[in-house]
Amino acid sequence: MTIKTLLVPIAGRDEDALALDAALTIARRFGAHIEVLHVAADPRDAVPFLGEGASGALIEQLMAAASRESGARSEKARQTFDTWRGAANIPLVEQPAGSTQASVSYRQETGPEDEWIGGRGRLADLIVIARPADANALAWTVAFEAALLESGRPVLVMPPGSKAAQIGQGPLVVAWKSSAQSARAVAAAKPFLAAAQRVVAVAISEGTAAATDAQNLVDYLAWHGVKAEARLPETKGASVGALLLSEVQALGAGLLVMGAYHHNRLRQMIFGGVTRHVVANGTLPVLLAR
Repeated sequence: MTIKTLLVPIAGRDEDALALDAALTIARRFGAHIEVLHVAADPRDAVPFLGEGASGALIEQLMAAASRESGARSEKARQTFDTWRGAANIPLVEQPAGSTQASVSYRQETGPEDEWIGGRGRLADLIVIARPADANALAWTVAFEAALLESGRPVLVMPPGSKAAQIGQGPLVVAWKSSAQSARAVAAAKPFLAAAQRVVAVAISEGTAAATDAQNLVDYLAWHGVKAEARLPETKGASVGALLLSEVQALGAGLLVMGAYHHNRLRQMIFGGVTRHVVANGTLPVLLAR
């Protein structure tokens, strides 16, 4: 299986260009189509937060302010897209053409962003999203979790400072744990695995099963023509997330592949977890699947 469709949600923020560049790199490699999605906020959605006692004048003022903010975001999103497409010289198409060349389309909708990302994402082979400097920003969290949890599709996260070129450079690291989430991540990453010059399976399982789990993955990938090596780092009391980032940095990895939210998502949101730590602190592109 290859990658033929990508979804890139943009919100009219500075990090949008990074997601677009990453998608372009992938689209050119696989001859894929990029759907760029901007979801404008509906000013009416702000009204319920006022309560029943709000005056008509206050409601109108709030809706007008929300409309101006939404309009400014939409204008910036479109300007970013037009500037990027002009520099990329990529064809703008509205309907599938069955071409082997990279192409792009722009879609603007209005309403809850998470619903649109989840819905459109289900028809994408990969969702590409850029993380802002503030990894705890509410808007980013909503968009990221909608992409990861509502679409059922893999998500590529581009952190600040990362480069689109990294995706095809350096070793590809698979953070392996014998779980359904890790298995889905490996399946989603097969096109990248097949093209990687070096693949390293870092076993993050706890206990004596780590070596067996890692070797099982190496054997599985060999059946698919991918030569991989196993790496079993010692924890030495470090958290799994910190240990994993230390390993990818030492290897000079260009892409990290991992399953997301192996444990209860609410628990990880409150107490932290591997997924949240890697996404918030990583400096390289991360491909996740749930």
